[in-house]
Amino acid sequence: MPNTMEERSTAMLPTRLVNDARLFNDDPFAFIRQQFGRAANDYTNTDYPVDVHESESAVMVEAELPGFANDQVEVTLEQGVLTIHAKREATQRPEGTTTHVSQRRTLEVTRRFTMPSTLDENNVDANMQNGVLHLTLHKKEEVKPRRIEVK
Repeated sequence: MPNTMEERSTAMLPTRLVNDARLFNDDPFAFIRQQFGRAANDYTNTDYPVDVHESESAVMVEAELPGFANDQVEVTLEQGVLTIHAKREATQRPEGTTTHVSQRRTLEVTRRFTMPSTLDENNVDANMQNGVLHLTLHKKEEVKPRRIEVK
């Protein structure tokens, strides 16, 4: 969403916060990101990129889940809602060692999408390659009317 507020010089204002209130229109974390840079992004970006495409026969979903193994990802499709859930536990320090740096933490991600009612919930293909989850949700076969002969 483009920012429609007029930009003005803040050189003579006692504080820059007066003009930065506009940042909250599009992204509530924009001010934090501006002030703290990459460190803030690590804690405010919890969603992983997802692409959803539709063809005549299926809906295709690609979700980036880097660092997650296949057994750490759960996909459900229930009552038209597709849920992608991934959880990775923090690594444990090997016994008898001293940790000098420990940056890997428990990470849990859940994404939900409302799907069209034309999908066959029993006909879904899923695979993961190079940290990208690929889903193909096939559409239901069209039911054609059956001609009934009148005797």
